[in-house]
Amino acid sequence: MKLNPDCMRHILLELEKVPFQKETYPDELYEALPKYPHDEIDYAILKMHEAGFINATIENYLDGRIGIEIYDISFEGHQFLDNVRSSKVWTATKKVASDIGSTSIQAITQIATSVITEIIRQAIIPT
Repeated sequence: MKLNPDCMRHILLELEKVPFQKETYPDELYEALPKYPHDEIDYAILKMHEAGFINATIENYLDGRIGIEIYDISFEGHQFLDNVRSSKVWTATKKVASDIGSTSIQAITQIATSVITEIIRQAIIPT
C-alpha cells in the first residue's frame, strides 16, 4: 500500500485536538476524516508509529486484524506537523516533492524546511 502524506498530515492535525492523556482510536479518526478509506488511515497510523511520529500501542491479532490505541503525538511528530501545518507551505512542499519525484517522509520534511526558509528569506529581504 502507498503511504499518503496528506492523510498523515490530516491525522496529525486531528490528534493535536485530542486533550492530553486521552487515548484515540482509529474509529474516531474514520469519523473525523471521512474522505480517507479506513485502511489508508490504519496504514498511515502504522507508518507514523514506525517513524516515531506518534506514541501508540499496536496489536496484531491471529485473525489478521490489528488493534490500535494512540496516546499522543511525539516530539518528532510535532516537529513534522509544525513544518507542514500551513496550507501555503504544504501546497508548495507537495509541488516540489512531485516535481522531483520524491515523496518520502524524510524528503517531505527537508522540502518543507526549505520552503519555510525561503518564505522567511522573502519576508526579510523582499524582492
